[in-house]
Amino acid sequence: MKKIKNLLAAGLIAVLCGSIGNAQFSYPSSLTGATLIYSNSFGGLGTVNITNTVPDFSTNLLGGSNNAAWLDVGGVGGQTNSLYANGSVGTLLGDTWLLPFTPQSGYVYNVSASVNINGNPGSWVVACFAQHYTNYPIASAPPNGSISAYDWTLRNFTGNTEYFGGGAAANAIYNATPAIPTGAGAYTFTQILDTTGSKWVVTAFFNGVQLGVPFTYASNPAIGALGVGQHTETVPSTYQWTSLTLSAAPIVIGQQPVSANVDAGSAFTNTVLVAATTPHYQWFNNGVSISGATNASLVFDPVTVTNGGTNYYVVVSPAVWRV
Repeated sequence: MKKIKNLLAAGLIAVLCGSIGNAQFSYPSSLTGATLIYSNSFGGLGTVNITNTVPDFSTNLLGGSNNAAWLDVGGVGGQTNSLYANGSVGTLLGDTWLLPFTPQSGYVYNVSASVNINGNPGSWVVACFAQHYTNYPIASAPPNGSISAYDWTLRNFTGNTEYFGGGAAANAIYNATPAIPTGAGAYTFTQILDTTGSKWVVTAFFNGVQLGVPFTYASNPAIGALGVGQHTETVPSTYQWTSLTLSAAPIVIGQQPVSANVDAGSAFTNTVLVAATTPHYQWFNNGVSISGATNASLVFDPVTVTNGGTNYYVVVSPAVWRV
């Protein structure tokens, strides 16, 4: 049976700001691209405690603060629970380090935290939103403690990944070992918070793989911070945070379509996952729009030989940008 390979990709007008392939779009300049709120590369020198220091970039736009400083939740001053400038951690105790953040309605927020793991830290590393930007006793410091974490994702060395929607551990959305390499490597937590509807929705990803289903709040949460943390580790020096970013845009692509080898004569569906206000989809074949292909999924039924050797991609935009 002949195998057909289709290369697919999603283009995001909000970020790329103009033409994608042969597709030209016009839209209001006030809606071009994402707004960066926080960025920290953890590129500092050695074991200098970042507690009470400022991130690499911060702004008071869209829920951030240009007076933001890293807060060590598990102890005033962070003398015994250090997160270092190079992203490594100097504590065996559970702890979380936060930046202040209060989301506003009408945006799609994208938070991404990356970590390198070179050995088994003995417990969990964590990325999360939180209700409180406040110090707490060390015993209450992990994300499911007194900071009242919202939408937090955990990962251990053996590959088990958990995601909780809502406050603390009230809603276990995902608990499994996804199809991602285990053990040592570079990993990225991503959470997309969509506040464009009457009820906010959050979706979690780990290395680009969606964890369970989107979580819809029954009532919108009082989020007050975001950050990274750990549960009680035995060897915390085995992992190192490399970056944390937070941005906001009218639209965010959470998961790209995938390339695939498909048997001719079989059916094939590819899907792009987005968070947006009334998204509009248009699929293209080698730069030519495909009539009627205006949904999140592109379906081939059946796949034919003529589908091979072509580049399929999708352009996603908020409907309000269409002119």
